[in-house]
Amino acid sequence: MKKNYTSFILLIAVISSYAQPVLNQSDFNSTYRSDSYSANDILGLSPGSAGSNQTWNFSGLSVTLDGTFDVVPVTSTPYTSNFPTANFAFKSVSTGNSDYYIYYKTSPTTFESVGGADDTYIDLEIDHTTLFQFPYTYNTVINDTYQYVGDIIVSSFTSTYDGYGTLITPYGTYTNVIRQKKVEIDGSDTYTDYLWFTTNPFKFIMAMGFLTNGTDSSNY
Repeated sequence: MKKNYTSFILLIAVISSYAQPVLNQSDFNSTYRSDSYSANDILGLSPGSAGSNQTWNFSGLSVTLDGTFDVVPVTSTPYTSNFPTANFAFKSVSTGNSDYYIYYKTSPTTFESVGGADDTYIDLEIDHTTLFQFPYTYNTVINDTYQYVGDIIVSSFTSTYDGYGTLITPYGTYTNVIRQKKVEIDGSDTYTDYLWFTTNPFKFIMAMGFLTNGTDSSNY
C-alpha cells in the first residue's frame, strides 16, 4: 500500500508494456479467501499517479493483519432473503467486529452494490450504486447516485478507471492491475477513494481513502 521506488522497479516499468486490462461480468465467477490488512491515517500518504503502465509502490507501508475478506456464495450468507436480487457477495471478518456481508448484483452490463448487513443492522439500497459498467475499459467514467432505505439523502459520485499497471504491496506484487478513482462530495466533505483490483478473475487487492473537510485532510 505505499511508496518506495527502486531503479530496478522503474526499469521494469519502462521496458514492460502491458495491454490495458478490461473487466467483464465473466470475471466475477469465483470464490476466494484473502487476509485483510489495515493502515490508517498515514501522514503524507499519496495514491500515486494515474495513467497507463504505472508502478504503484507501497511496499514500505507498515500494515496490521486484522481479519479476512472473502468472496462467498450468496446462498451461504445469513441475509440472503433481504437481498433477493444479489448474485455476488463479500464477507468481511475483522477483529472485534461482527461478520459483515456486502451484496452485489451483476448483469451483462453493470456491477451494482445493493447493500450490506451484519447482526446489528441491514442497509438496503433503493437506488443502487453502479461500481462498474461492462466492458470496463481504461478511462471509463461513471456518474451515478445511490440512496439507502430510510435515508432521505441521495448521494452522487464520479468514478474513473484512471490507471493500470503494477501494484507493489508489503504482502505481494501484482501485475495488470486496474485502479479506480471515486470522488464523492457531501457538503463541505470530499471523499476520494482508490480501489486496486485484478481481473480474470476479479480480485480486490487494496483500497485507499482520503477525506477533505475544509482545510483539513486525512486518510482512512
